[in-house]
Amino acid sequence: MLNYGTNDGPFVSSTKTVYTINIHTTTLLALLSADSNNHHLVRDYKTLSLSQNAWKQATSYILSRPMSFKDFLAEAKETTMYWAMHRDSAKLQEYLNATIPQTQPCEFSLWISPLGHTEQVHYDSYSNTVYQLSGSKTWRLWPPHAAITPCSLTSPNPNFSSLDVHDIIIKDEVTITVHAGDVLHIPPGWWHSVTGVACGVDSLVVSANVFSPPPLSSRVSWRLIRLKIAEATDEMMERYRVMTGAEIPVIDATNL
Repeated sequence: MLNYGTNDGPFVSSTKTVYTINIHTTTLLALLSADSNNHHLVRDYKTLSLSQNAWKQATSYILSRPMSFKDFLAEAKETTMYWAMHRDSAKLQEYLNATIPQTQPCEFSLWISPLGHTEQVHYDSYSNTVYQLSGSKTWRLWPPHAAITPCSLTSPNPNFSSLDVHDIIIKDEVTITVHAGDVLHIPPGWWHSVTGVACGVDSLVVSANVFSPPPLSSRVSWRLIRLKIAEATDEMMERYRVMTGAEIPVIDATNL
């Protein structure tokens, strides 16, 4: 087992079942492909997935379109689409809970991207346990006190930073590359950027994760509180849109 950081920081361990997990990933992709009636809103980043486009990704609404998993697979290798945070499939939850050992049933999210996709610097308000199923990802992580400034509460992504870190080093950085079979834990509030650096099954980078509520002591952090405020504001805007039919402004990445 490999450990990075301390109990208060990120750490990664190997499940030592890489071969088994890759077989499960193939089965999982086939399972999703067979479920043609289940559509998911897929994010199309276009040039915003490139590591040098931190400011544009952090300050833009990412266009999404509903797709079946079969259609996504047909296009994913040639585009910058990101099958992100997929939870709404009973078959998916049943399969992942049966495949990944847990002390109790969990709600998993599935993340699938082509090689080279970068999710820019951001933090989450929940503890994050990531299971790398296929391919490899490099995580750059910084503690909550790092010299990184979040976007404003009124921006599309208030938990992101527009700081371009692809060619600089920030104090206290931890860099971890996870491979199929590795499990990474990230405490709430830790800044991180993620890049797919090696492909696996079907030339894709595949991972699953579980978000868990942070300890009470972490919830009083102003950075986490501001994200909760932004999430509540975003939910109110969405309810207003549904009730009135009003359109929320969307920035088309093709014009950036």
